[in-house]
Amino acid sequence: MEAVRSAQARLSSEHVQRSRDSTTGSLRVERDLLRQENQLLRHEIDRHRKRTSELLDDQIDGTDAHSQSVRIQELTDHSTALLRQTGEAIQRLHQTQQQLEALSTGLDAAHAVNRALMAQLNRPQQS
Repeated sequence: MEAVRSAQARLSSEHVQRSRDSTTGSLRVERDLLRQENQLLRHEIDRHRKRTSELLDDQIDGTDAHSQSVRIQELTDHSTALLRQTGEAIQRLHQTQQQLEALSTGLDAAHAVNRALMAQLNRPQQS
């Protein structure tokens, strides 16, 4: 009987470790996906900056000072909007990461309760 209980305890601890490993693995995958998305956004920002620079060069050639100042203001406003959007995206990313951590904690707790209940259900009934 003692050997059976020892085996059950060992299997239970292995299950807990596998559960933690899978949660850690999912967090790593999520982190890697977020990094890839962040890198894509950086490349897109660089591409937009280059294109803006090209457009600005095209607009400046042959225009008067007033038109140039209007165009510069438009580009500045557009740049400000893009920076705001980037900041909002980063904020959403942080919020999503916090939600993921909270959900992972809740999931770990639910797994622990489930394991305890299953162990209780699987115990032999004493008369």
